[in-house]
Amino acid sequence: AFLKQRSCKFSTKRVQIHKLDNGIRHVEFCRPEKLNALDLSMFMEIVEAANQLRDDGSARCVILSGKGRAFCTGIDMKSILTP
Repeated sequence: AFLKQRSCKFSTKRVQIHKLDNGIRHVEFCRPEKLNALDLSMFMEIVEAANQLRDDGSARCVILSGKGRAFCTGIDMKSILTP
C-alpha cells in the first residue's frame, strides 16, 4: 500500500517535511537544479528540520530523499568558494 501524504508540516525553500500516515515523516531536499548539493543555507534548513522532527512527539520514522534525479551530490563547492 502507498502512504498518503496528509500535510506539509514544515517547508522552507530547500527542505520540506511531509507528514505521512502512521507517524512517518518524509524529509525532502528541494534543490534539484543543483542536484541537491549542500550550501550553508541548506545546512541551516536541515538543522531546523531536525529540530522540528525532534519536537514532533508523533514521529516514528523519517524518510530522507532528494527531489529530481539525485539524492544529494555533497557540498556545493561553488557556493563555498564564492566570496
